[in-house]
Amino acid sequence: MPWLNRWDRLIERSLLSTIGRRTIEVEFDCDLLLRGDMLTRFQAYRIAREIGVYSANELRRFENANRRTDPGGDEYFSPANMQPTQNARPIGDRGGGPAAQ
Repeated sequence: MPWLNRWDRLIERSLLSTIGRRTIEVEFDCDLLLRGDMLTRFQAYRIAREIGVYSANELRRFENANRRTDPGGDEYFSPANMQPTQNARPIGDRGGGPAAQ
């Protein structure tokens, strides 16, 4: 990283004007060097999506893919078994079983 930071600064000084340095930021993206294989990445994405960590568009950005334009692209999932207790109903109110009779 120290070398990459030096190159960032050198590129900014050598190739950008004073105004350009205020508006453009040079940064090396090393994420591709650290990425796992496709199966491992997609398994991690699926888990993160299912538990509501990322939206579909955020995951697509990680893969340098275009955003989804439908309304679901920016929605987050919320697992049913992890709802706040104020949304939960007592077992007897769910219908079926001896408690409902």
